Amino acid sequence: MTLVAPSSSIRDIDSPAETAMRLVLTHSKPDGDAIASAWLAATYLFPGEHVGVAFVPRLRPGQPAPAADCLVEAIGESSI
Repeated sequence: MTLVAPSSSIRDIDSPAETAMRLVLTHSKPDGDAIASAWLAATYLFPGEHVGVAFVPRLRPGQPAPAADCLVEAIGESSI
């Protein structure tokens, strides 16, 4: 599992050298269950594949999600 730098554009990952990488998104400042959910998605949804995890700001309801293979706990109101 690879952490994707938050400053990079989410779909900059589409470079030919990395097209085989799956992308799992979760919210920035993740709590324990967000980290566990990202790990579970990477381990059980994409076994044996190269998986990147990116941390993005929480999405508000109705806001389009960035393109990714799996979105984990990134929608909803921030508790901060």
